[in-house]
Amino acid sequence: MENLSEKITVATFFNHYGAMRMKKALGPDALLRPVPRLLSSSCGTCVFIQRTHEVLQEILEKADENLEAVYIKDGDKYTNIWKVS
Repeated sequence: MENLSEKITVATFFNHYGAMRMKKALGPDALLRPVPRLLSSSCGTCVFIQRTHEVLQEILEKADENLEAVYIKDGDKYTNIWKVS
């Protein structure tokens, strides 16, 4: 499903339920994964989304209070693009 050489959007959550709801809302290009060690998360589950174009707006529209942060993964590097305040 995923090509790790391309940029991927990663969303982390405060609980597993939030991650599951987001995966369902985003559809087939989203994948539940363990949170990478370089990132912190309260629940240990994140959503990998195979695209980066306009996905932040879609995530924020579909998210509830369980969304913790959103990152762009480029190779082995993660760049934070949104975090709960």
